[in-house]
Amino acid sequence: MNKIILKGLDLTCYQEVLKNGLSVFIVPFDKVNGKYVTLSTPFNSTVLEFVPKGKTKYRKVHAGIAHFLEHQMFSQVHRENPMQFYSEHSCDCNASTSKKKTSYLFSGTNYFEEGLEFLLDYVQDPAITEETVQKEKGIITEELKMYQDRPDSVLYDRICFNAFHVLPFRYPVGGRVEDVENTTHDEIMDCYHTFYHPRNLFLVITGNVNPEEVMELVRQNQEKKHLEEEPEVKIKKYKEPVTVYKEYEKMTMNVQIPKVCVGIKIDVSSFSKEEIDKISNYLNFTFWCNFGATSDFKEEMLEKGILTRGINYSKERVENFFFVQCVVETPRYEEFLDAFQKKLQTMTLTEEELKRMKRVLISDWIFSSDDIYAINEQISMEYCMNQEVRGDQIDQIRALNLQEYTEFMKKLNFKHCSILVIEGKGN
Repeated sequence: MNKIILKGLDLTCYQEVLKNGLSVFIVPFDKVNGKYVTLSTPFNSTVLEFVPKGKTKYRKVHAGIAHFLEHQMFSQVHRENPMQFYSEHSCDCNASTSKKKTSYLFSGTNYFEEGLEFLLDYVQDPAITEETVQKEKGIITEELKMYQDRPDSVLYDRICFNAFHVLPFRYPVGGRVEDVENTTHDEIMDCYHTFYHPRNLFLVITGNVNPEEVMELVRQNQEKKHLEEEPEVKIKKYKEPVTVYKEYEKMTMNVQIPKVCVGIKIDVSSFSKEEIDKISNYLNFTFWCNFGATSDFKEEMLEKGILTRGINYSKERVENFFFVQCVVETPRYEEFLDAFQKKLQTMTLTEEELKRMKRVLISDWIFSSDDIYAINEQISMEYCMNQEVRGDQIDQIRALNLQEYTEFMKKLNFKHCSILVIEGKGN
């Protein structure tokens, strides 16, 4: 096993790639009783064209298929249902699909070895049939219709669609109702056999465990399955324009106060991987200081009655772009948008603000060192995005500086924005 020292956190990550390609990461915690396990694949809702295992041509599948497959993994007709198994063993279990990965997980304090074996077995040996696929369609379409009635869900899904031209990121994680209805058993099995091979899976275990014993347990489980390493998966690449697909859209839903989202599409294709990691932090610092809870802009908007509460900020990495979303509730959205656009083009960050944000981020990292769930997710996302886990995150944060920040900001363009307004039906 390789050891990765997570500097500043008093934690060590034990890592090994098994003979069949499965990547395993174990972070032992001495001061907790619980254990948390996630088994994930980078197969996510944005993967819609790929070369299936054993074939030579690209296949295009329906949007939402990664989420559909996640549902199918719980149709275990040849073994106990995962929900029932973990409930009987005093553990919690769940699964999730996002635009980055699909994960299967469980947590608890007892029956850890049994739970780990069961997780590996049911994910690597499902029972997906034509009957289970057809049965699940009604369940998933009802779930999608539920989200379509939620303004916040519609706001996010629509701003993604309007910001991007061709990248599958623009589609909802669960797809559309018509996508689900037209998904076939053959499509799902192509996805499973291509993306659920061990070389495309990674196991992250955090909690009160012995890494040597747990790694041996995983090795033995995998050796029984005789899953040889497969060639690398080919996923179609798209050429996405730097502009947004639609600059402005207005919708009506059942809301009391209009909701507004500004989606800012920032091209970072000219930067190196290391530079993009730094830019990610610099963007967070900049938006937090200029539009966050303690910003002068937010206070001004509240004092004038333009905002009813603060600005919700989020950022995602999408291929060669950062996609920033700023969401507000405002009865005077035209005034807000005018002020926001002006501030967006004149954002600043002082030396003192940079130092303060660095301290906050480092404190967050250190605070997470007692949280088996937070560390598990950090390792999962880092490996999913970068195919490696590094131990020097705090050192990298400390190295951020104002001169470098200024140089990066001069090269970034914040003009490619998509605006979505959701008004009440009576307005």
